Amino acid sequence: MLEDQPVSIWDAETLCVFKLMFFRRRDLADIEQILRSQGDALDRQWVLEQITRLYGSRDPRVTGWMELISEVDPRSSN
Repeated sequence: MLEDQPVSIWDAETLCVFKLMFFRRRDLADIEQILRSQGDALDRQWVLEQITRLYGSRDPRVTGWMELISEVDPRSSN
């Protein structure tokens, strides 16, 4: 509660999907930090499934997501 108002807090995966909706440079920088701070705890596959479902597999957001993962952890396949 914040000043007697309920507050919703998103998990890291949902925040990544939300930021990918806008797909701005600053959002991609935020996502990179989320990937670095969450490490293996972040469900990267879930994020991929959500953006693919929302935008299709050919959307640049999907490629952007995969590129970010690769930059943060080159050993990662997804």
